[in-house]
Amino acid sequence: GGLLAEEALAQAQSAQEVYLRGLATGHFAPTVVYADLDLHDMSVEVAKVAVRAALPRLLERGRVIRICTGRGRHSLGGLALVKPAILEMLVTELQLLAEEDADNPGFVLVRPSTTSQGRKIEHCL
Repeated sequence: GGLLAEEALAQAQSAQEVYLRGLATGHFAPTVVYADLDLHDMSVEVAKVAVRAALPRLLERGRVIRICTGRGRHSLGGLALVKPAILEMLVTELQLLAEEDADNPGFVLVRPSTTSQGRKIEHCL
């Protein structure tokens, strides 16, 4: 047990060092505090995994979830890829109340769901 714990700690410290170096060199942007989840610079597939991983915890809070997808300005051809894919997954597959934020099209809002929908999401993970 002790050796594994030491290895895990060393890996965590190494990952933190890599992140801090990336932050210092501009490879990572600081987290946006007004978003519950920031998907900037993620591919569609990675963004879907991130949303699925975070949803159960975020839904437990019982309030609107703000997901920053960006507007797609940095996508090839300037067409948003992440936002439509995330909206499709949330609405069609997970059957949640989700929509583009009318005040900021770079965000998707997920409305609080019923308990049964929350359980459904846990089963989708």
